[in-house]
Amino acid sequence: MHVAYAGQSSTSHTDAYLRFLGELGKATFIDVDTLATADLSGFDLLIVDAPWNHSVPDGLKLEHLNLPTVLVGNFGVKVGDRLHLKFGSNYGCMCLGEDAIVWDDSHPVFEGIVDSIHAKEPPPNFRSFSSILDVPSLVPTLRVLCDSIGVPGQVTAGFGFLDSPECEIIAGGFNEKTQAHFAIARQAHFLHWGFSGSPNQYTPQGRTLLANCLRYLIGFADDPVRVFRTTAPRQILRFMLSMEGWRGVGLPSEIRAPMVEKFLRTVFAMDIPVQAYGERPERMAWLNAHMPYLRNDGQGWLVDTDAHALGLAIDDLALLEACLTTPDERAARVWWRYTGRALTDVDCERAWLTRHREHLYFTDWGGYRWVSLLDTPSSIRPTVERTIPQATGILGAAHYGDRIKAMLLLEIPPGFHAYAPGSNEGLPLSLTPGSGFELLDEMTLGATGGHLSGAVSAMFTLRGEGDELTVSLQLQLCDSLTCLMPQVLELRCPVQVGA
Repeated sequence: MHVAYAGQSSTSHTDAYLRFLGELGKATFIDVDTLATADLSGFDLLIVDAPWNHSVPDGLKLEHLNLPTVLVGNFGVKVGDRLHLKFGSNYGCMCLGEDAIVWDDSHPVFEGIVDSIHAKEPPPNFRSFSSILDVPSLVPTLRVLCDSIGVPGQVTAGFGFLDSPECEIIAGGFNEKTQAHFAIARQAHFLHWGFSGSPNQYTPQGRTLLANCLRYLIGFADDPVRVFRTTAPRQILRFMLSMEGWRGVGLPSEIRAPMVEKFLRTVFAMDIPVQAYGERPERMAWLNAHMPYLRNDGQGWLVDTDAHALGLAIDDLALLEACLTTPDERAARVWWRYTGRALTDVDCERAWLTRHREHLYFTDWGGYRWVSLLDTPSSIRPTVERTIPQATGILGAAHYGDRIKAMLLLEIPPGFHAYAPGSNEGLPLSLTPGSGFELLDEMTLGATGGHLSGAVSAMFTLRGEGDELTVSLQLQLCDSLTCLMPQVLELRCPVQVGA
């Protein structure tokens, strides 16, 4: 096995990986920044690995990675995002711990280490989602990292992930979201290895698991990517509507009402159902009644009124058969919408359905359509690039004697929260003053609790000289399903003279 390792040069992390790979075969280092132009011919496998805050190389495209490729940790999902693969930071979380969850110990990657799988109680946060997911009392686990290394790995929500045949979930992991978030998964010839750290920080069983995953992936060298992350699946909508965080419970009504309205307008690409404003039973009753007809056009979810009028689910082949039975104007719309084929010659389309029936699958992620395994894999990408939610801040400061008093106004996007300083969840809010200024005390927040949402004010005191104050504010935006990559706001303001 000849492996190309694309990472950063001259780091202990890279050295540890190269030693590990050298034990499995031959390992060659490639600077990750040159990956878009690197010659990968002659290699059996590629590993892509870098720190989470490293930039994905410009110009990197799917065709550059046409061999079995392992995308490691937090940087790996950034590459997955760039390529629109079904694993990525979208609906993911930088919160993977040290343990893998082994849902199927007969999978080939667990060969030789089954005896090291032990039942453990799941993390307490798994149980907070028990109204949505059936949380087992014990989960089978395999320790991958010897100890916590302070840098969490990456999990991705598995909702809808398996709606195309080139995908499989290999292992879950202990994380701060749900048991439905996976740590190891495959899409075609790509493998998501979510654990952070290097092999010298893994247990012997963790190293064996990684080695087994590499050997396993080589067998999928010719497996093409069939579905790209084009539109979000209905399971995501079910999860979001079942949660309460976006409703701003406990906030004043003048803040809560516009926050809920703005969130729901990002969810629906139709008139917002009145039931969506209600309590959970009302929301879920509406969703269950309309789930068979819901689709996402890239702008949000909407009810397919044509399918609803026919009383046939969009992912039921009976809908396609009905189009051929009554080939009217509505049937032509529906047929085109879900097959991408024109219903101009009914006999021709009947022959197509007969030939492809046993090879068809329906994908939400891939654009809410029927796809045939007999067809060349489609290259459909999102019509609209995903906008990553961003927090915004305003800074003000004034001199009072030998001290500077500063105030920060932070706006958290609807549906998301940040973590207060000192929180033992996620990445807590932290502030670093610019050159020439010294922070004298920690921020005092106008909000209480560990989760910060909506508009948040903070006060802090500094010492220093200069007419302009600059600060870097690091935070992480999360909701019940997702923790985005940490964000850093660079804020500045003139330092006024206090009255």
